[in-house]
Amino acid sequence: MAIPEIVVKTTKQIQSRLKKQNIDVSLGDIRDIYYSMVADSTNPTSDEINLVFQHFVDINSSIYS
Repeated sequence: MAIPEIVVKTTKQIQSRLKKQNIDVSLGDIRDIYYSMVADSTNPTSDEINLVFQHFVDINSSIYS
């Protein structure tokens, strides 16, 4: 099954935002969390996208604090 283009686009945007914070996460890892946190994966809300982003920021800060 092909990954919907909106999922690819959104996860790449999240990855780009994370890289700007010096947080390196694979697209596969982002996609896994994306699918678990976004109710309609083909129509994510900005709040859901921010939650996915924040998830990785929180993990990173707990590792390095």
